[in-house]
Amino acid sequence: MLPLFVLSIVLKSQEVDNSKNLPLQFNPLVDNIQDKLPPLELLIDSAIKNAPLIRMEDAEISLARYKLKEKRKAWTKNFGFSSNLKWGNRYQYSTSETAGSLPTEFLATGNQTTFDVGVFLKVPIFEIVNRKNYVNQGKRTIEAHIIRREEMIKGTKQEVIFTYQNVLLHQDLLKVKNEAQITSSLQVIMAEKEFLNGKISIAELARLTQTHSTNLYNYKKDRMLFYRQYLLLEQLVGMKFNLLNEIY
Repeated sequence: MLPLFVLSIVLKSQEVDNSKNLPLQFNPLVDNIQDKLPPLELLIDSAIKNAPLIRMEDAEISLARYKLKEKRKAWTKNFGFSSNLKWGNRYQYSTSETAGSLPTEFLATGNQTTFDVGVFLKVPIFEIVNRKNYVNQGKRTIEAHIIRREEMIKGTKQEVIFTYQNVLLHQDLLKVKNEAQITSSLQVIMAEKEFLNGKISIAELARLTQTHSTNLYNYKKDRMLFYRQYLLLEQLVGMKFNLLNEIY
């Protein structure tokens, strides 16, 4: 029996057979997977968006910008004001005395509220001299993170392109290896009949059988490589294509 390699799929565009309302089928031995996958540009954009290292670098850039903003405003800590509010009762006691008479006592009371405000400005020479250096360091930090992010994006683009092309390549190889193992399988079937009729030797039958075994091994190997590259592409771009549900 010839190996069967038919994979059930649900296309991302949700194209269905209207007559049966069933998902379309994708056969990697017949169909072209390039026609079923999203465009390469979309895959690249999705990979960049979902790359953990790039997202982490975005967070580092935001953090560096916050720190730069904080350094630019650091001088304000040397400027400020103070205030003081006082409220209470006021008592005033006094005496008056004239010659030949007893002292006269006077007591005055009342409420009193006082408020004072002060402004201060500290000017540390060290901070004034180095403020520009602090700000420039913050700018260079942001630039370094941006350059690193651009390098990561470039590497991600290359990885998507390589993986995408590997998927296409291994499908083509899979088709070739499948044809080879089908051909050698038919040759073995014919050789078995000819051997029984005495037309070929056991050595020739063994040679054809060995050739078919090699072709079948190569077919299964490329089937596995194709499937692996497909899964790697899914993981890399962060989306499910829903093309390969089962593999036989």
